[in-house]
Amino acid sequence: MDIDSSFGRISNKSAKYSKNKKYIDISSYRLTTVCSDNNTGNIIDIINEINKRKNYDYYSIIVRNENDVNIEYDWYMFPSNYLIFEPNSYEWKPIISKKGKKINMQIGWTTNEINGCKMSIYFNMSSQLWIHINITDEIKKFIIANVKIINKPKYNYIELYEKLGNDNI
Repeated sequence: MDIDSSFGRISNKSAKYSKNKKYIDISSYRLTTVCSDNNTGNIIDIINEINKRKNYDYYSIIVRNENDVNIEYDWYMFPSNYLIFEPNSYEWKPIISKKGKKINMQIGWTTNEINGCKMSIYFNMSSQLWIHINITDEIKKFIIANVKIINKPKYNYIELYEKLGNDNI
């Protein structure tokens, strides 16, 4: 939880849209206590650990889409118990390496897709839980704000320093 308010407890996340605005990936908990290269774990313990750490009511996710001229932000607010964020709503299976030094070894966990969304854990990324969200019309219903900045200014650090002057640094 990042914010505790009268509205509820909120977990803040940020992400960047894929090039075609079709999906986003957000990172969540490090799960090295229940799964890793040394101990692949079992899915019941992994799901229990994820659920144990959920101490918030909402996911607040700000997502940006940027090009050379404009930048756009969408702000999503999801209930934390929304189906795509519930690890026990998925079917989990091991990720088996197909190349390199760890060929035919388990390197993580992944799920099936629900409405184009899924979860995954990769041991080489500190057993971080990743949530892949497919941006469908159903997901777009959770946008609560949007802003588009047209002709965004671009400054390097020296230009910012010169614009702000010595007194403001």
